[in-house]
Amino acid sequence: MTRPQFFALLIFFTSILFSSKASMACQEIETQEDLLKEIDEYATKVHAEWNVPGMAVAIVKDGQVIFSKGYGVRELGVEGEIDGDTLFCVASNSKAFTAAALAVLVDRKQIAWDDPVSKYVPEFQMPDAYPTQQMTVRDLVCHRSGLDTFS
Repeated sequence: MTRPQFFALLIFFTSILFSSKASMACQEIETQEDLLKEIDEYATKVHAEWNVPGMAVAIVKDGQVIFSKGYGVRELGVEGEIDGDTLFCVASNSKAFTAAALAVLVDRKQIAWDDPVSKYVPEFQMPDAYPTQQMTVRDLVCHRSGLDTFS
């Protein structure tokens, strides 16, 4: 596993831990400030226990960033602390996030896996008319579209 893949995996699993921690904390802590303080303390603990060079946490609620903080350094032996604006390579984790977001929309009956992509993105265009009309949301998520992602 490469270093960027490791960090992307760490970020992904940390986000899962934070979401479950936040869920539990919401039942016990009454104010948003208390909850954010609890999450900050938990992030500090996780950073130390996992012995990673650095990580960042951001929480967005109703389209507003309500918490953004970095922990540790960008690279061992190199100056530069992580802050709320540090960018991380997420590698292929964006695929999982995209699929999860689409699954939420499917669950809410706002889209369907087997609907054509053009229903939601009218400007979607493949080189030929048939695949343009027939390409489904499921096709894109399953990577069976034939689209070249590197061009």
